[in-house]
Amino acid sequence: MDQESLVSVLDGLLSKHHQRLLLQLEHILDRRRQLNSVVSSQGTDLLAAPPLVIPLPPEIEKEPTFQSGLAERQERPSLGESEMVSRMQTLASLHSTNMPPVIRDTSLDRSGSYELAKQASKRIRDSLPSSEAPELPSIGVSCLRRSQASLLELVNSLKFETFFAAVIATNSVFIGITIQWESSQRTLKVPSAMFFVQLAYTMIFLLEVLLKVLALGLRDFFCSANWGWHWFDVFVVASAVFECIVEVVTQDPQLSGSSSNLRILRVLRMTRLTRIFRVIRVVRFFRSLRTLVFSIANTLKSLFWAMLLLALIMYVFAILFTDIVNSYMLENEGVESAGELEKYFGTLHISVHTLFMSISGGLTWKDASGALAEISWLWVYVFTSYIAFSCFAVLNVMTGVFCQSAIKGAERDQEMVVQSLIMDKQQLKQSLTKLFQKMDDEGNGSLTLTHFEKHFQDEEVKVLFEALELGATDAWTLFLSLDHNEDYLILPEEFLEGCLQLRGTAKAIDVFMLRRQINKLIMHMTETALTQQHLVQTLADMQSAEQQSSCQLDTGDS
Repeated sequence: MDQESLVSVLDGLLSKHHQRLLLQLEHILDRRRQLNSVVSSQGTDLLAAPPLVIPLPPEIEKEPTFQSGLAERQERPSLGESEMVSRMQTLASLHSTNMPPVIRDTSLDRSGSYELAKQASKRIRDSLPSSEAPELPSIGVSCLRRSQASLLELVNSLKFETFFAAVIATNSVFIGITIQWESSQRTLKVPSAMFFVQLAYTMIFLLEVLLKVLALGLRDFFCSANWGWHWFDVFVVASAVFECIVEVVTQDPQLSGSSSNLRILRVLRMTRLTRIFRVIRVVRFFRSLRTLVFSIANTLKSLFWAMLLLALIMYVFAILFTDIVNSYMLENEGVESAGELEKYFGTLHISVHTLFMSISGGLTWKDASGALAEISWLWVYVFTSYIAFSCFAVLNVMTGVFCQSAIKGAERDQEMVVQSLIMDKQQLKQSLTKLFQKMDDEGNGSLTLTHFEKHFQDEEVKVLFEALELGATDAWTLFLSLDHNEDYLILPEEFLEGCLQLRGTAKAIDVFMLRRQINKLIMHMTETALTQQHLVQTLADMQSAEQQSSCQLDTGDS
């Protein structure tokens, strides 16, 4: 082969390489765009799917080689040409090693889209083995499960709770009527009408417990979050049933006079007090009453320590006054004031009782201090110091601690907090509705920018916005914030939803989501920059390889 034919073959081969590089670069960019579109449409399902393979276009499916160019001439190369062929094969291999790898953009899989999260949750839930037991073909078991589900829905319904709350309240009133009749007649036997009413209440309470057991099952009934109330209900119902049985037995004339039966009946009558405690369950239906009861319940711990401190103070002063009085009476027997001293400070028990009544209003402390004046006025001043310290320091501090405990207890009551938030939200919606109606003076059911700017200058409207914690510098900014669908028209739903979202200062969750979105945006920008840098480096390597092959060809020609 002559030199001119070899140069023409090399020129054609380099031209084909150059065209293939351009086509391959364009194909890489097209493949990236297709990957982005597929990832955006399929989301996280690509993680479990096999790698996406996009076929090369026919123009670059097969890489042209130096041998193919020579085959067109159908000539066998000489020794110098063989060396040129090996160089060109080296160039081709260099070109193939510098090809950019397939870039798989997985950052979009973590975009935080709601739809992608729902798809991922569904896929994970479907992949996990089902925890439910396989359905049995028995028709009886299926009916039993449906019946239990229906009972559970009935037990958890508001009508069920309201009915039995009314029964508990009326039963408490009936117990009071029964006690009043027994105390007026001085007997433990009640009329038959009262007994049948008591029996009806017992049957209703027994039905309540049985329905709860059937709905929840024995395990959930006795080991659930409300196990305390459930055990208490069982105890109350059991005592009521046993009391009815004893009432029936004592109706027999031969057994009614038995002293053991009467003692058992008196003990069972005392258990009626536990039924009155069930009235606490009615408290949850009244918000104000529930607040008071839970506040008092949360002060019991503080009450215990307060009473312990007060008892310690009274105990110390009682020992002091009792010892002084005892020494005085031993030294002065038969004095006229001995009766008064014995009355107020004769023993330690009496002294503690006197000190407690002196600070709680049960006794005028002037009488107790007057008895100590017979011994010495010094002890009168000591007693007065005890009164001042207890009333002005101890009791006031206790009152403050009780108030703080009651407030914290009410704040920790989750149901009360939820009810308070719901009521506040309802009141806020009512206020926003009135504000919208005031601004919509034409009654169109919508607000335009003209109406919004017109009423925004109204001082009353500004005050309402400030009261609702919707601070805005101008009407246009607030209008854009409330116009969600960007149709320059604010509907009542948009107004309510926008005002609820803009109310108050930025919440922690809003700041957190903003930071998260910014971090994701930074990650996407970083990955895009790295991809572009990789493409630029690939193009530079291709150009360097092409220049190197051109230099080698020039050297071979020379």
